[in-house]
Amino acid sequence: MDIIELIEVSPSRWRAKYKGNYGVYTIKLNFKGTKLADFSCSCPSDNYPCKHIAMIEKAIKTRLTEPQKKKDKPDCEIEDLLTKATKDELCKFIIRLAKNDIKIEDDVYLTFMHKIKKETSETNRYSSILRKELHNLDLNEDYDFDYNEEMIDIEVLDSWFDKAKNFIEDGNHAEAILICKACIEEFAEWFDTQDEVICDLIDEYYRKEPFVILFRAIPNTPTIKLEELLQYALSEILKPIYQYTNVFLSLNELIMKLSVNLDTTDFLSMQDRLWECIENKDTHTAKALLDTKIEYFKLKGQVEKAWDIKKDNLHVESYREEWVKKLIAENKLTEAKHLIDDIKPNQYGHIAILWSELRLKIAQKEKNAPETRKLSFDFIKSRFVENYYKIYKATFSQDEWQSEFENLIKLYNKSGELSSFNSSTADLLKAEGLTERLMNYVEKSMSFWGIMSYYKEFSIIYPEKTLAIFRMILDKYAEDHTGERYYYDIADAFKKMKHIKSGEKVVEDMKLNYRILYKRRKLMLEIIK
Repeated sequence: MDIIELIEVSPSRWRAKYKGNYGVYTIKLNFKGTKLADFSCSCPSDNYPCKHIAMIEKAIKTRLTEPQKKKDKPDCEIEDLLTKATKDELCKFIIRLAKNDIKIEDDVYLTFMHKIKKETSETNRYSSILRKELHNLDLNEDYDFDYNEEMIDIEVLDSWFDKAKNFIEDGNHAEAILICKACIEEFAEWFDTQDEVICDLIDEYYRKEPFVILFRAIPNTPTIKLEELLQYALSEILKPIYQYTNVFLSLNELIMKLSVNLDTTDFLSMQDRLWECIENKDTHTAKALLDTKIEYFKLKGQVEKAWDIKKDNLHVESYREEWVKKLIAENKLTEAKHLIDDIKPNQYGHIAILWSELRLKIAQKEKNAPETRKLSFDFIKSRFVENYYKIYKATFSQDEWQSEFENLIKLYNKSGELSSFNSSTADLLKAEGLTERLMNYVEKSMSFWGIMSYYKEFSIIYPEKTLAIFRMILDKYAEDHTGERYYYDIADAFKKMKHIKSGEKVVEDMKLNYRILYKRRKLMLEIIK
């Protein structure tokens, strides 16, 4: 394997560099516990996930489970050497290393800066160190933006976040808060100086993570320190630098949670000031402020006030949706219908299917059969959807349904032509329990996808016929298609056939026949072996 770098940039976040056919690829994997939660790769492969994800995941598991090979070294252990050195010798040694290696110098500052206590200065002692580290970054050298549009990791900040978390685990919340403040301020200042193309690729994680850490610190932080943190957030949030980076939304959430914790009204006062600064009340930012205010009232146990905010801002689609659902649950159906009818065409920028769903719920509650039939049909006229099909069918008598069922079949098959496979037709036949008719439909359409998707519906009752259909379709599929992807399709079909009664004998017979027919297709024969 051509893995040229494999680094755990922070707990559960890994980055690898891999030398591939088209250059060096960057692979990123995030784990939740032992399971892979998120990943990305900069290779040009159309496959998702590409082969590099599994390769790097395996390499990570190997790294974590297998003992690392040790280089040849002297007989004595490094611990023995260090314990024999004097304090003065160790200090001189570390100073020499730090002067020749910026990374070591920064690690020394980050590890031991908390030993220096503030006396008269109010300056955050971590800010200047982080400012220098961010200033030394040159992302234009590290990333090829013309080719590689992957999200950017700021490893410097990863180290700082880890240090803050370690302080919390050690019970030193004051230092954790100081580090988070430095990260908030210096990241915003640094971000403001970057090219727009870089800004678009920087993961929002770096804006949000300091606040995630602060929220962890709040429960075990003394009240006086929380009051200081609240005043800090109130003074910072109005600075223009945070508006551009959207950090002020996280600051606003911090103010909200601290206000709830300290039982103050500072949050509500600040909301009025922030709201006045927003000219367009239909923006994402405006909704984010409203969401935070709603959360504030919920945490305070004032649920009705939270609902009042939604009722006063029905121009927000999600609020109107929630309010309509509330009215439906309370059987205030006329009022719910008025709120839906008040929606202007294209008010929310798209055809809102959800409003038709809510109208359908209202019609069902009102036992309005014609309206229920009309609305449910709209959901199944272009493709089969099982829950709406059941609603639609329930509006017909048994005799009426037989005729309507055939109309649906014709609708799905475009005037009854069965020359091409239609999954909606198959799903309808399956839902109606018409097993033999479904089998005949798959046979007539000669669809590889059709037999692969629906064979289980009839293979137990009609095993011999199912195998015959499989064979007929696969023979045609093998004749018409060449290439690795199609050979794996055939192999997959063979696996399914072997689970059908007498399937193993049929598969062996087909494999023998293919070895004769396609003796020049070496890859195909290898794959189906």
